[in-house]
Amino acid sequence: MGSNMTSFLNDIFVSDDELQKKYDDLLTENKNLRKKISESKVPYDEKIDKFVEKWYEENKDSINIGEVNIAGMNIDLMPNELEKSIYKKSIKILFAFMHSTVE
Repeated sequence: MGSNMTSFLNDIFVSDDELQKKYDDLLTENKNLRKKISESKVPYDEKIDKFVEKWYEENKDSINIGEVNIAGMNIDLMPNELEKSIYKKSIKILFAFMHSTVE
């Protein structure tokens, strides 16, 4: 018999222990893939919201778009929540545009 035939027969005729191990490995792989799929189903808008919240907290001192300087005084005309909302919506629009051009 050629080595290909021997390899083929070895793959077909396996012991119960080997078969159980292959079965267990497939179940584990299936479970891991299902977990990855469920994690990837998080809507992009939730991911963007989380990103902007973290990014805003790290950069809020240098990106305050609602702050203006009048007569030497800094006045914040826009609440932080409104600023974050503008950033979130802008990124979501950009993401939707980029996503539509890829399709």
